[in-house]
Amino acid sequence: MENERITINSLVYNPIEEYGASQKAPFQTMTSDPTEYAQLSNIVKSHFPKMTDEEVRDFLWKLQKEGCGYVAMINTLFHEFIDDRSGFQNAFGFDMYASDGTLNFNQVLVDLYCSMDNHNGIDLLFFTIDYYADKEDMTYGDKDKDGKFEWTEKPFGNNEVQMKYRWETYCKRHGIDVTVKINRVVTPKNFAKHAKNGSVCILCSKFTVYDENKKPTSIKGGHFMIITDVTPDKKYVVSSWGKRYTLDPKDIKGFLYYQVIRYKKEGRHLH
Repeated sequence: MENERITINSLVYNPIEEYGASQKAPFQTMTSDPTEYAQLSNIVKSHFPKMTDEEVRDFLWKLQKEGCGYVAMINTLFHEFIDDRSGFQNAFGFDMYASDGTLNFNQVLVDLYCSMDNHNGIDLLFFTIDYYADKEDMTYGDKDKDGKFEWTEKPFGNNEVQMKYRWETYCKRHGIDVTVKINRVVTPKNFAKHAKNGSVCILCSKFTVYDENKKPTSIKGGHFMIITDVTPDKKYVVSSWGKRYTLDPKDIKGFLYYQVIRYKKEGRHLH
């Protein structure tokens, strides 16, 4: 099993074009592709009709600061549906591909963020209720002129439990049966076993990733990434910010969680 390999889908993870989705991309379309930005703005306003154009811009800016977990789940979705274009269309109501031939990561990402950010599941006996935490991204800032502390918005992201609830709930609304298993014991040796029937996500902190030119990027806070492969020297290949990086699990100095995301194929399209 140690030598087993998985097949990387080059349509979803293409190091030359897009190596998965990026939480930065929706905000960046404001200057790179005004037509797509207008489409994404319309999605935001369909959820929040009273938002001004300036508030939409701030909303998408906030997404690029805390959207790594949502991006990781989006990657698993496209990996699952890449050979089922009609199924994707039935579930979401639009094509898997944008007009320029790239994958429609951004539309799903923005819709997911609008639908589920700050939503949490609270278990009550035999059922779960949805609770919206309106101050989830708030912290005490500086004192105001009266000497009182003010609430200040600081994009916070979400943890592994919140991500499980938000992704499973969002998919269920679209007729997709998915299970997110937390804290599976994943290693470079058994990665292929876990990834054989699903996707593997890593949430960790205090680590460094390296790009194709071995340029390092150090991360202090928590960050979600999808593991796509393992190198011969037992390092993870990960998708982050729409690019390909390598990560040595031995270099992770902070917390570490794994999630295994598996989709049920039978009867997954309810629309």
